[in-house]
Amino acid sequence: NFGAFVDIGGIDGLLHVKDMGWKRVEHPGDLLQVGDIIQVKVLRFETESEKIALGTKQLLPDPWSDAETRYRIGTEVSGDVVGLTDFGAFVMLDDGIEGLVHISELSWTEKVTRPSDFLKRGEPATAWVLRCDIERRRLGLTLRNPAENPWQRVRERHPVGEKVSTKVTKTVEFGLFVDLGEGLEGLVHVSDFSWGPMSKEPNELYSAGDEIDVMVLDIDEERGRANLGIKQLNDDLTNELIGNYTVGQILDCAVTSIQSYGVFAELEAG
Repeated sequence: NFGAFVDIGGIDGLLHVKDMGWKRVEHPGDLLQVGDIIQVKVLRFETESEKIALGTKQLLPDPWSDAETRYRIGTEVSGDVVGLTDFGAFVMLDDGIEGLVHISELSWTEKVTRPSDFLKRGEPATAWVLRCDIERRRLGLTLRNPAENPWQRVRERHPVGEKVSTKVTKTVEFGLFVDLGEGLEGLVHVSDFSWGPMSKEPNELYSAGDEIDVMVLDIDEERGRANLGIKQLNDDLTNELIGNYTVGQILDCAVTSIQSYGVFAELEAG
């Protein structure tokens, strides 16, 4: 199951399954039968162990040699799903190059927790190139059709600076997520809750289903993310006090809250 032994004149050499072709071979028996006459290339010859490594794919052009030209960002490709892991799926293209579709790139709207629930091994897949690294021989793919990017519609509906009335979908340690429609969510980071110090965790302030107003701060169409804020709906009262302080000034103040991202200290009442 790991290869085929080839008689090269009274001596057997091993043709490993990985060296049979640029495309992944599931089992050597799918390509070869005992008695077949084949052309091979000697890859290694170990005198002490008397082992000879052979290859057939090395007789063919390396598909990675011009991959950077053929697989530019945004190029549409097709292939078959040849592997599934917890973090994504591997798609084999016609020339033998395997591309990785990370779990976050499987769908624009569906929350995929296991790639095996979304894709099946052996099924055809259409994908788009995200990156091509010929030095590391890695091809990043996405199944999210750029032409159907729903985040473009979100940006059109909710331009930066707009106030949006929505609902909380879930709270997390670093903030909360709200509904933006079409199965998409936006993040309100905990640092954008209030201009002042925060002593409570997000789940102490909000619950799933709560109606809430937020401001659109940024929408990243390519990465499929929206940053929202609550404090931006109100004026920053600290601006009125800026004149009371100067850079380098030493202050005695009380720590009011310690968070994972920093410490809040009260400069004066409120």
